[in-house]
Amino acid sequence: MSDVNQAVGKTLEIFNNTVEKAIELVATTAPEIMQEVLLWNGLRSFGCFAVTALLVIVLYKVDMEYYKQRKNLSEDKVLFLISLNIVTLMPIIIFGAFGFNWVKILIAPKLYLFEYFTQFVK
Repeated sequence: MSDVNQAVGKTLEIFNNTVEKAIELVATTAPEIMQEVLLWNGLRSFGCFAVTALLVIVLYKVDMEYYKQRKNLSEDKVLFLISLNIVTLMPIIIFGAFGFNWVKILIAPKLYLFEYFTQFVK
């Protein structure tokens, strides 16, 4: 019976040491991890914003060029313009939905981190 108690005691001691080391590791690397999360999500969000802005500018320029020549357009070209606008607006809507997190990160990084980590707890 004493061998079993020693084995259980040794196992609990190893487990306890492992947990303490894990807590130390998390405590020392948490600031770096938070900074990397902010940087990654901020850059990804800003990239989506930039692509969205670029698509809006390109769509505007293309539309303006074609609408200047609108009198010379056939019905097929008008349908092409309408479909081009619809196809171009899809990524704008998709990227636009993710494109403003960088503003949240810039203004309130702690609040953003809180929202980011609470989505994993749910």
